[in-house]
Amino acid sequence: MAILSLLQAHEYSGEWHLPGSTQVISGQLRYSSQRAELELNDAFTPVRGDVSISDTQPIYPAVHGASTKGDALTLLKAQRLGVSLNFGAGGMRQPESLFSSWVVVGAYVEPETTYSSVRFFIPGLEVWLSKPAIYQTTEQDSATGKLTNIFVVRPTEGDTTPVPAIDATFEWGVGTTSSANAYKTISVEVRGWVVIRPNKPQLLEWFLDQQGKLATMLTFMAGVPMPVDAIHAYIGDAKRPVSVLVTLRQAEVCTFQNLHDFFIPRSEVDADFATLVANWFHETASVLVPSQLALSILSTKTLWLHIEFLSLIQALEGFHRGRYPGNYMPDLAYDAVKGALSGAIPATVAADHRDALRSRIRYGNQISLSKRLNELQSFLGDSLASLIIGGDGKIPRTWIDTRNYHTHWDEDLRANAVDGQEMYNANVRMEHFLRAIYLLMMGIQPETLARCLQNTSNTSQQLLQLNVIARRKTDPTAPAGVLMTIGMLPGSSGKAAEPADPSATPT
Repeated sequence: MAILSLLQAHEYSGEWHLPGSTQVISGQLRYSSQRAELELNDAFTPVRGDVSISDTQPIYPAVHGASTKGDALTLLKAQRLGVSLNFGAGGMRQPESLFSSWVVVGAYVEPETTYSSVRFFIPGLEVWLSKPAIYQTTEQDSATGKLTNIFVVRPTEGDTTPVPAIDATFEWGVGTTSSANAYKTISVEVRGWVVIRPNKPQLLEWFLDQQGKLATMLTFMAGVPMPVDAIHAYIGDAKRPVSVLVTLRQAEVCTFQNLHDFFIPRSEVDADFATLVANWFHETASVLVPSQLALSILSTKTLWLHIEFLSLIQALEGFHRGRYPGNYMPDLAYDAVKGALSGAIPATVAADHRDALRSRIRYGNQISLSKRLNELQSFLGDSLASLIIGGDGKIPRTWIDTRNYHTHWDEDLRANAVDGQEMYNANVRMEHFLRAIYLLMMGIQPETLARCLQNTSNTSQQLLQLNVIARRKTDPTAPAGVLMTIGMLPGSSGKAAEPADPSATPT
């Protein structure tokens, strides 16, 4: 079956009907990465009687269609955009417009249809998995000396990773398609994919939820967003899949071509990969919403410095709230303190002021942001903290004061708030801080993380440059990071060699 990209536009002309209805209406479906729109020549639900701007627009759970090319099409959860009234010699017509986020190509389905497995095609995954599918060798004919280039396309061995937390199994693999013209060209396309196979069939929404968690995991490891490009779903025991076109808010697809582009490629993982995947889906439940915030930050290139700073520090706080208690004392013990503080509010305090004070008292047992970040810093360990946060590895007070200044606009904090280049540097370090705590939660070894923080990926190079600058600022004699050393052989004068005398006799 053809692989239909979620990022490309698709159009289908055909005839459409509601399940169980004999009414058939011609129309055209246009899908884009933003949404799917169906323009019908008439209305499934004609407008009758009084029409008001507040009228509720109908939602059709499923709309089935057959394209002019014979494709079975389904539009799921389609909502009416509007109905036009046209009058002419042929009578009155009511063209209806529908929009949806879900299109299934290849079958008539319902919202409650369940699927035995779904395959997600992810650009860049074929490289990240570190299992090449194409091999090139060169042979020389002993008689003629002519060289022959030999290209071999081999199937790669996939990984199967059980994920008990969601009662499913993931299958990771690489597929190839090839074509050749004996006179002009050879083409081989390699695609990486992962199949999510639950132990019992699930709804499409369930698969998309799991894929969202997987996308976050891959983004943290790869150092770049790795969104889905195409989706194939399997119904029951069917061998032929259906294509799912769903409008997802995604970053640009990964375009990395080499292993060294990735922060932590599959080949750099020291721990058992199946264990890491299982850990991720088990542990991420505690920080599901903060992890989605983290993914959105790492997937967006156009955030302004201040927005990025506040978002990163909010994501760090969210991780702590999901993973740590975060209280000064047990809640039961604080109940007595809360009662005493509330009772001590003078009767002369106005009602709205009293409510505001009680609200502050209600949250008075929650530890400060500074204490939360310090606990996360201890989770890194001294070595990683020094590498990621810089200096002595302690959380800079400027981070806290900057966040508090932009939250409360306390002018007393303004002098210690960072801006400009300092804020950019803080953002780079907080991004690495955020990535590191999630990867450590997953089970990535600190040694692996430290090694990859010093590799050639763009992700690591940003931090390395900041550390070199900071080290040179503290100690101007510190090495700046030597790429190579150019010198002379012993006894060499360093001058260019004289041209050889062609008449000289070799000795």
